[in-house]
This record gives sequence, C-alpha cells and structure tokens, in this order.
Amino acid sequence: MNGTEEEIFCDDASRLDMMKRVFQKRMIPLLCMFFLIIIPQIIIQSRFNRPENDVLLAIFCIMFVVYLVFFIKFALRFWDYFKAVYRQGV
Repeated sequence: MNGTEEEIFCDDASRLDMMKRVFQKRMIPLLCMFFLIIIPQIIIQSRFNRPENDVLLAIFCIMFVVYLVFFIKFALRFWDYFKAVYRQGV
C-alpha cells in the first residue's frame, strides 16, 4: 500500500456505516429469532403444568434475558456513537 499505514475504519462516517451493516446482517436475524422462536416458546411452555415444561420454560427465560441484554448493549453503544458522530457534523 505504498508504505502508508491505513486503518479500515479510520473516520467516524465509515465506522457508523460499519455499525449499520452489522445491525442489518447480524442483529436483524437475531431479532427475528428472538420474536419468532424464543417469545412464542415462553408463552407455549408457560401454559403447561408438567415438570419437563418447567425446565424448558426456565431455559427459554434465560435465553430471553441473554438476548435482551445483548440487544440493549448494542442499541446503547450504537446510539451513543450515532449521537457523537452527528454532533461533530458528519
């Protein structure tokens, strides 16, 4: 590269574009799985009163919390970065 050292995402606009691509390609499928599999399974498992359903309900509730924490962390980081970039006028 002609002896110059360059970073892949060296400015704020390219970092913001990268975060948008991550959201589109990774977060949207996770959100779909969250709303189409985990939440319906929690509802289904909570309607039965058998011991094996209690175990499944606990597993899906744990998955619900893990996904929720993951989504909230990503959203907060994205929002903070988005505000910082547009405060600078990009």
